[in-house]
Amino acid sequence: SSDLSWSALTGGAGMVRLLHPDGMQAELSSTPPEIIKIPYHYDKVDVLCEIMNKGAATFVGPGIGRESSVRKLLGQVLPQLIKPCVIDADALTILSEENIKLPQQVILTPHKGEMERLLKFKTPQPLDMNFLKICQKYAEEQHVTLILKGGPTFIFHPDETICVCPVGDPGMATAGSGDVLTGLLAALLAQGVHPYEAALLGTFLHGLAGEY
Repeated sequence: SSDLSWSALTGGAGMVRLLHPDGMQAELSSTPPEIIKIPYHYDKVDVLCEIMNKGAATFVGPGIGRESSVRKLLGQVLPQLIKPCVIDADALTILSEENIKLPQQVILTPHKGEMERLLKFKTPQPLDMNFLKICQKYAEEQHVTLILKGGPTFIFHPDETICVCPVGDPGMATAGSGDVLTGLLAALLAQGVHPYEAALLGTFLHGLAGEY
């Protein structure tokens, strides 16, 4: 989460607040001091939503866990978000298993395995045009911007042509790379970039940085 928050900060968010369950202060002691850390309680959803909606954009998912308390929390918080949001990692897995209403402006950033779970596939699918069309249909039905991470990365948005990110590097296929993208996307959203344009620009900058 600290890498993700640092990515958001260096991506131009200006001010980044890292919301975490109360009691994790020791684990987060090495987080860069520029990141504002705010503890929350699972039974104070209104306070959490108020803090999140004060920001220009939010990101949800990396490191959040998949416990029943987290599932309940997401089910209460996500429908109340009025600001653009990036959803990644554990939150994507929870979305594939729970019926949760999404915010109006949202970017989902699954890798292929997470996308297959969102689509309810029980076995791995070939990454062919048929699969891409199914992803496009999902983006349209859910009214989301969808980034299918991989080599290459694909971007989907309702009523838009499927886009392919032309940059990237095999060295990016490592733990943490996705967190960097999520933070960068949130930073672009915080600067007022439309979710679809943020997805295009964010994946390009992320891939270019990976090449360097």
